[in-house]
Amino acid sequence: MFLEVFQDERISSWCARPEIAPVISCADLERIAANLPADELLPARPGLSRLEGQFRPGRYRYSAGEDSASIVVRLMAESRAHRGSVSAPTTSGLTPYEEWILASIVEKESVNNRDYDRVASVFLNRLRNRQTLGSCPTVEYALGFHRPFLLFRDLELDSPYNVYKRRGLPPTPIAFFSDDALAAVRNAPDTDLLFFVYDWTLSELTFTSSYPEHRRNAEVARANFVAMYGRESMYRKYEGLFYEWPPPDPVAPDTAQEN
Repeated sequence: MFLEVFQDERISSWCARPEIAPVISCADLERIAANLPADELLPARPGLSRLEGQFRPGRYRYSAGEDSASIVVRLMAESRAHRGSVSAPTTSGLTPYEEWILASIVEKESVNNRDYDRVASVFLNRLRNRQTLGSCPTVEYALGFHRPFLLFRDLELDSPYNVYKRRGLPPTPIAFFSDDALAAVRNAPDTDLLFFVYDWTLSELTFTSSYPEHRRNAEVARANFVAMYGRESMYRKYEGLFYEWPPPDPVAPDTAQEN
């Protein structure tokens, strides 16, 4: 029998899946998390978020009747072994756990599993410049829902995961992340890129080092979104949906309503 871990998924969604819950319930997982010894890749922290990003995406074999704690420990051990030792070559300047945190953000921001390298470069440049990361998925992690365009009040959320207001990285990863995302963080290209914007209608990210150009790119992306999906869809809440899935039921341009 197998358990499957998907990239982009957060731990609370994983343990709630109908095929996972009978094997490892969220309540079991929270209890297990509280009893695991702390180390540099598993800092002490209350709640399920302690296990965020700890499992590498993939399929894991387990035996009928196997204890849930032993399954979790084995998943973590196999994931660590695959990701390499903490001394694996890297140019990021981050600790191994910080690399995991940033890799999870890169995973969420790299739409359709493209542009890992450039997204990682943007965030590393911001960290080195002591700028805020300004990552929407970290805010959505704290909010518990997604909007195609976050509201200003969303960005005022008082949370350690709101990296619009707080410098540095959030306290934990925000999702399971792929090998490609981690490799991009460990060895990102040397660029001057500082900004990117996602165009829902093209499923593409546009990068730049210029803030005025970034604002123009953002205006184009917003206009394209309104033309395809309607203005009322811009700020609608979508539970469990992120950049990888466009909003359902696109609205024809001539039926779009002003907010």
